[in-house]
Amino acid sequence: MRFGLIGEFGEQAERLTVVGDEALVNFDPLRQRRAAEAFASLSKTNQVLIFTCHPQMVELFTSVAPDAQVINLSEITA
Repeated sequence: MRFGLIGEFGEQAERLTVVGDEALVNFDPLRQRRAAEAFASLSKTNQVLIFTCHPQMVELFTSVAPDAQVINLSEITA
């Protein structure tokens, strides 16, 4: 329902950036995949930022959105 609201808002006004922080870690595997697919679909029209420290979440998101850009903060130097 929230994704629908975000999409509907974007039809009427400026598209929103969507931010998720560990949004899927407490989901079961099937719900994780479906939610990741929903985020991937939403990313076609909106900027989507997902933050996680779990490598399996990175793998999941890149499997459903192969063109996703991954930034590993531990690899960034000042």
